[in-house]
Amino acid sequence: MVKVSQDLFDKALHLEEEGQLECAFEVWRELASTSATRNVFLRYGGAAKELGLLDEAQEAFRRALEIDDLSAPALTQLGIIALGRHDYNTAEGYLRRACAAEEDAGRFT
Repeated sequence: MVKVSQDLFDKALHLEEEGQLECAFEVWRELASTSATRNVFLRYGGAAKELGLLDEAQEAFRRALEIDDLSAPALTQLGIIALGRHDYNTAEGYLRRACAAEEDAGRFT
C-alpha cells in the first residue's frame, strides 16, 4: 500500500510539473481518500484552490489541520480563502495562528 501511495504521489507531482493540474487534482483527490496525510491534503487543497474549487480547497486545508493543528501552510491558505470571501475576522484568526506557528515575512504582511 505504501508503494502504491508513493507512486501516486510522484505521479501527481509529475502531472503538476507538466502543467496538467486537472489530472493532478484527480490524483490528489484519490490520495486524500486512501492515504490521508498532511502533505497530501496540502497538495490537494492547493490544486483545488488553483482550479477555483474553493469549498473543496477549504475542506482539504481543514483536514490538514486535523492532522497537524500547527500547519502554517494550511492556516495561511485558509486565511487567504477567507480574505477572498471578505470574511476578515476569520482570515485574521487563521493568519495570526499561521504567524504564531511559523514566522515568515509573507505571513506577516
